[in-house]
Amino acid sequence: MKGLKYIVILLTSVFLMPSCIDEYHGDWESVNERVLVVSGSIESENSCEFILRRSNPINGDINSLPSYDYDSWLSAPSSTDVAQGSNKRAYVINDFVSHAVVAVESESGARYECEEYQDGHYVVSLDKLDPDDKYFLRIVLSDGEEYTSTPMKPLDAPEIVSAGWKKEGSDVHLNVTTEDLHEPTYFSWDYYDVWEVVTPMQARVKYDPEENRIVAVSQYTNRGWIEVAKHPRVVSDNKNYGYGALKKYPLYKIDKDDQRFQVKYYTRIRQMSISREEYEYNNLILLYNSQMGGLFTPMPSELPTNIRSAKGKRGVGYIGVRGKVSEAVVCIGRGQVGCTYYIKGETIPSKWIEGLSNFDIYNLGYRVFEDDIMKGTTWTYPYCIDVAYFGASLRKPSFWDDLKLTPEDE
Repeated sequence: MKGLKYIVILLTSVFLMPSCIDEYHGDWESVNERVLVVSGSIESENSCEFILRRSNPINGDINSLPSYDYDSWLSAPSSTDVAQGSNKRAYVINDFVSHAVVAVESESGARYECEEYQDGHYVVSLDKLDPDDKYFLRIVLSDGEEYTSTPMKPLDAPEIVSAGWKKEGSDVHLNVTTEDLHEPTYFSWDYYDVWEVVTPMQARVKYDPEENRIVAVSQYTNRGWIEVAKHPRVVSDNKNYGYGALKKYPLYKIDKDDQRFQVKYYTRIRQMSISREEYEYNNLILLYNSQMGGLFTPMPSELPTNIRSAKGKRGVGYIGVRGKVSEAVVCIGRGQVGCTYYIKGETIPSKWIEGLSNFDIYNLGYRVFEDDIMKGTTWTYPYCIDVAYFGASLRKPSFWDDLKLTPEDE
């Protein structure tokens, strides 16, 4: 969903808390309770998504969790997740929480109710937030239990002075330089990416299995665009920069031969300001996720959060409030990075499909490339003629032809 504010919060088993974060002594009623986990953020003048799920039992025993078929998990990652045991892998259900009433509210009385567009996923579009008001998320579950996040004023992001890139070896590093606020500042970034994909062959005909005949295509499918609304977020502070501006701060890197550089790669970087508490929360979660496990492994009874129920029980999550967001665009072409990515065009040897009907060949996964009265029908692989194989759309972004390439940093 374009423009959607989406945050994936990775929760892991935590046994030691860093000294910079206060310990939260668990006040859940039972170690067997499945805790409400909330992800998302409140953002001015944007579409915001909040995801509600239930964790595994606090301090639960991974060996007691139900097991599920691995192939089923691969085909349905949205309904199950992987928890890493010490020497084994357990597959556990993570239930989305549906039929809740979820709303963004303010202390002055403003209210924006979310719509549940799929199980456990709630979305709402917000107007411009009042910088002097405090906003929070209110959740009323189907059983009547109510949770709220801590009310917070919107935080405005420092301006992005510049965004650029630098090739180092086989990697392309993207970076930003920020405005200097002369004070401790905590940052978060996310990205909207678009890149062009081109197949090596262009088919002018296709096989229609319903009519069982070869027909002319209504639109060529050899050129398309992939859009990724959000990447995993990066968080940082300016402590190592003397509490001044971040200068060419590295955000992420891409291999020069990645598909994104096949033709042209575009990214719109969004910079947000977050609170110290949210910064520490995210760093903790990312740290232990990288070291220890997956999204819903059995959790300990001490986790930082700003979600609490009306009865005093804690949920898990940190709902920040964003004010003004700063944006910058970087565009990189294939030739600038020396990309060698390519898709090899191949046709299917006639001996492989000899004696088979067009319908049978189609059901084997092959696609028509050419149909000639003299030469007969030539078949190929889907990835050779159709960008849909790569998840690309045939719709070209309106801004695509007007993009100017960003020069490499000196």
